[in-house]
Amino acid sequence: MAKLVKSIYTGSDVTSLGEITSSDTIEDDLIFADNTALKFGTNSDAVIQYDETTDDRLEITGTTVYVQKNAVSTVTAENDGSFDLATGNYFTCTPTGAIDLTFTNETAGQTGTILLVNTTPQVVTVAADVFLSDADLTTINVAGTYLMSYYSPTELTYTYPQPQPSQKARKES
Repeated sequence: MAKLVKSIYTGSDVTSLGEITSSDTIEDDLIFADNTALKFGTNSDAVIQYDETTDDRLEITGTTVYVQKNAVSTVTAENDGSFDLATGNYFTCTPTGAIDLTFTNETAGQTGTILLVNTTPQVVTVAADVFLSDADLTTINVAGTYLMSYYSPTELTYTYPQPQPSQKARKES
């Protein structure tokens, strides 16, 4: 098992090496090679790894991950109704013409939200692999603002958006 070591200086000369302890401060970047894991726990109970080879993403695996502050994501505008899920999980859509709701680059288990602002209103249809009830499709074709959640149960397959009037839309009605 590799250990982090520090150089101990006397003046400008390294006089010895020692292990980094909890009282040490790392003042520069630590760079890990692609596909190298940072493991936590005696039995490698949790792992953080950048997967360059397969997915080109940061992966956190092992035990349950708790976020104690905020997990923030970028909101992407996709006004044409085509949502590339590789760009993120949160979208806005303010169509200026008819749109067909489509999703690409789904990952199994991916969820997110879309704020649909259809104030004109524009005609909204759905692609064949998008499941939306006729009643919900009728709802989002009426002028309004809708918060839609989606869930992709498998890769490259079905997405189930569920529209709900946003708080603002509820107050206006």
